[in-house]
Amino acid sequence: APLLREGLRLLDTPGVGSVHAHNTREAHEALPRADAALYVLSVDPPIGEEDVRFLESVQDQTKKIFFILNKKDYLPAAELEENRAFQEKTLREALPTEEVSVFPVSAQWALEGRRDSGLGELEKHLRDTLAREKGREILLRAARRASEAAQAVSSALELERSVYLGKRLEMERKAYGLSDAIDVLFMEGGLAKKRMEAGFAGYAQSVRAAARTFCRRRSGTLARKIVRAAAGSAHVSAAELRERLERFARAELRSSWEEFVGEKETWLAHGFEKIRFDYESRMEQLLGNVWSAAESLVGRFPAPPPVPAVSAACRVPSVPSNPLGLTDKSVRAWKASPRRGEAFLRRRLAAVLSSAAGEWEGFLRSREAQLRALADEFGRQSRRAHELADRAVKAALRRQADTEAAAVRRENDLRSALHAAVALREEIASFRRSLEAAG
Repeated sequence: APLLREGLRLLDTPGVGSVHAHNTREAHEALPRADAALYVLSVDPPIGEEDVRFLESVQDQTKKIFFILNKKDYLPAAELEENRAFQEKTLREALPTEEVSVFPVSAQWALEGRRDSGLGELEKHLRDTLAREKGREILLRAARRASEAAQAVSSALELERSVYLGKRLEMERKAYGLSDAIDVLFMEGGLAKKRMEAGFAGYAQSVRAAARTFCRRRSGTLARKIVRAAAGSAHVSAAELRERLERFARAELRSSWEEFVGEKETWLAHGFEKIRFDYESRMEQLLGNVWSAAESLVGRFPAPPPVPAVSAACRVPSVPSNPLGLTDKSVRAWKASPRRGEAFLRRRLAAVLSSAAGEWEGFLRSREAQLRALADEFGRQSRRAHELADRAVKAALRRQADTEAAAVRRENDLRSALHAAVALREEIASFRRSLEAAG
């Protein structure tokens, strides 16, 4: 082909999107060595997501991309133009900085020698474009050679400056990482607190429901026990029976509450501990991320203070000394009408149990206050971490800026000295030529 005889070299790379990852990798590696790339599309199927991802990733690796739409012989002219316009639009959206032109061709028609295969138009466009690029390359090459001398003199200092710039970029990356960790701390910390509050609300509702159920079931059981204990006490005085029943009721109530707490203690402690542990471990993880990011930036960072301890233990509710509130008169009335006495006992025991169950509200308020104190402490630690991180970032930026400014000043001094030496050398050479001409 004429283009090949004029010095054009074509390198055929493996296709992208292959099941073999090394095919796409070889295509990536070949692009930086090329002056231009020919990317072959097809009308069937049209451009896909794999093509778009590949082109987006390599658009900075090559100077120019020519897009060839093969198999134009598959479609009528109107459908071909519609297909070409669609693919060109997709390419422009994916490569906004690239000048996109799609050239329909038919390899089959070219093999048959048909002039309308599209290869002639493509070859002419390639020739014109590459000719312009070749002239531009000659100018660029001349400019590069002109600057090589000055660049060689200051290469050592440029290397030093690049090191400083690299350190600055690394420092900025760490600073941004610390800033991101702070943002995540406040955002995720707020969500963790809401989850803790919602979890405790459900926990408190379950505790109240369990206490109500216990009181409702146990009041009737205790009333029947007391009635049985009073049976056969006709010969006992009202005062002695009252004291006996109050003592019996007090022991039974305390035993019942101890049984309830014993059954529920593990459940109560585990439920509360899970709420606390989930919140505390999440906050410690978020603060740990901040501390890690800060230490990578400044080397050392003040450790946070320990969080307050939280207790999930519960105690048996108190029982009054005279839980039934009996009097000698009420005992005599009860002995006269045992059925009415049992109904009275049910009501009185239900009231006593409900009053004791109300102590669970104090238990819940105490646990809620502990969680609130825990959240307040983590809030203080978060604000303190934000303050310290902000100071650390500003100090690191100032130190790096001062170091870089000093490096730039040294470089400028060297360049000024170099320019002055070159100018002096030219003046001496000119003066010598003048002397030789005069002599």
